[in-house]
Amino acid sequence: MKMEPSTYDHYYSFKPVGLYGTSTLELEGNPDRGLRLEMYLDVASGRDTYDEAGRGALETLEEEVLQYLPDQPRLAQTYFYLTGYKERDLDDQAFERMQTYLYALRRHRIKSVLRFAYIFDDVNLEAQEPSTRQVVRHIQQLAPFVRDNRHVIHVLQIGMIGAWGEWDVAARSRMHERLILEQFLAAMPDDLFVQVRYMNIKNVNFEPDDPFRKRIGFHDDFLIHILHPRNTAGDDSSSEEFKQLDKESADVLVDGELIWGRANGMYANGESIDGLFVAERLRRHHFTSLSLKRNYMEDGKRYSMWDWQQQPCTSEMLDAHRLPYEENWFRSPAGLASKTLFDYIKDYLGYYIKAEEVRVGVRGAEVNVSVTLLNYGFAAPLGMKRCEMLLLDKDERIAVAVEMHSLASLKSLEPVHCALKLLKPDRVKRYKLGIRLINSARDCAKLANELHYANGINILHDNI
Repeated sequence: MKMEPSTYDHYYSFKPVGLYGTSTLELEGNPDRGLRLEMYLDVASGRDTYDEAGRGALETLEEEVLQYLPDQPRLAQTYFYLTGYKERDLDDQAFERMQTYLYALRRHRIKSVLRFAYIFDDVNLEAQEPSTRQVVRHIQQLAPFVRDNRHVIHVLQIGMIGAWGEWDVAARSRMHERLILEQFLAAMPDDLFVQVRYMNIKNVNFEPDDPFRKRIGFHDDFLIHILHPRNTAGDDSSSEEFKQLDKESADVLVDGELIWGRANGMYANGESIDGLFVAERLRRHHFTSLSLKRNYMEDGKRYSMWDWQQQPCTSEMLDAHRLPYEENWFRSPAGLASKTLFDYIKDYLGYYIKAEEVRVGVRGAEVNVSVTLLNYGFAAPLGMKRCEMLLLDKDERIAVAVEMHSLASLKSLEPVHCALKLLKPDRVKRYKLGIRLINSARDCAKLANELHYANGINILHDNI
């Protein structure tokens, strides 16, 4: 929209200041992005698994939320183990336990990265393995439950097959994986992304023109200091699968996790995992989320993520590795802001959206607005629902709301220009102009600007 100032009764043009690095704690409440928790529920017993086996899953949920409270995670990978139902239908108690668990997450404003699986004992794989027929039956039962809880689910991980739902080769050979995938994608809400562990799961089971492919993202559960065969696209960056991941990851949700810190001796020569290498991977393949639980604090010991908190991060370092950042991230109102590599990964996972420029022309009741947004984060805000331009009354109640551009267009470092026309309900009254990014649970996101932010709305101008 071309805007000629002389043709308006009132004209405003400004460039909102980027959020100072000393204020980025204000972004930690932004939903559908960032460092995440990792939790487990044995659906048949209501108890936890692994190291916490025998304890109530709700009890350990509350403990984990408290443990990581300083990091303010807004996502939690949630394993619902259906092991006790591997030969029977899910009953009312199963759904009650899963529902109670999701309610507990929601009380903490946490959404689920949800995975249904069967095998948590990797020593006795086949003893916990269901038949394909039983998996399909469970998918049919789970579909209404997922639809009813769509607002508290960030993404679905296909799970179902193999230890931890990670689709090992042997387990895949024993199951009808294409049938399971097709049934899962057809049954679940079509506005939910579904993540698979390996690229070849997507390629083997779906033709290039299959519409299901657009919904299939990835979870890479083996991030270390080098590329590895157990990465989503393998260890060869020149391979076709790796190039495919380079291309497709910008348009889907991607999640990941480091190996367990106690495995560093086996896979990382006992050393801390290189945080810069991890940051480059997260940026290259547009990760929205990353596990807090692995290689951070385990069994009273400190691992790689803790080391990253001691590693200074500078603009020169990020420039040398071609990593994005907003220049005010290294500043404070009084001078410079000190940052660590942990801070960088924590802040730039997923989206980090700044309003770069705003122009407003008012003619009578007509308000013409042109806004440029730029995402400095690793990924587009694909877990969010919509972005709106708002007119607010003097009490900051919404008077007019107009949907802006598709959130998928807000890819990393790709400016998005949006031109809109809004009509004042009362041409004489003055209104405030705001932007709201909102998700399916009606949680909102703050822009990376030094703007007034209240009730989930970023106020661009307070007297239009």
